[in-house]
Amino acid sequence: CQAIGRWGKFFNQEAFGLPSDFIIKMYITKQNRPIEFSNFEFFHPAFLYESILDVVIFIFLNIIYFKKNTKRGTIFFLYLMLYSLTRILIENIRIDSVLNIFSIPVAILISILIFCISLCFLILKNLNMK
Repeated sequence: CQAIGRWGKFFNQEAFGLPSDFIIKMYITKQNRPIEFSNFEFFHPAFLYESILDVVIFIFLNIIYFKKNTKRGTIFFLYLMLYSLTRILIENIRIDSVLNIFSIPVAILISILIFCISLCFLILKNLNMK
């Protein structure tokens, strides 16, 4: 569902990245471009990258779930970790981050925090379960 939801960003011309001449690019209308990028027409489709990574995460988690006898909560914490990594990667190319702390997007800071907390829970869960 999350991968499909990202496509709303396409229709709204949101969640796009830096200007791009790459083969995969999206046209952004002049009124939706940031002022400092008004001379550029094509941008990285960050929503698409995130959508693809969401599908990859979904497939990976399903493989883990059905192939291994996973402990309760493992899939949840793995999801949080993998999605946090995805957000960190995608936020580095996006140009529409609204909130920044010391020029670092808040989404990256929160993703780092969620990743670390999830990693701690996974480690503790695997140490305590035998």
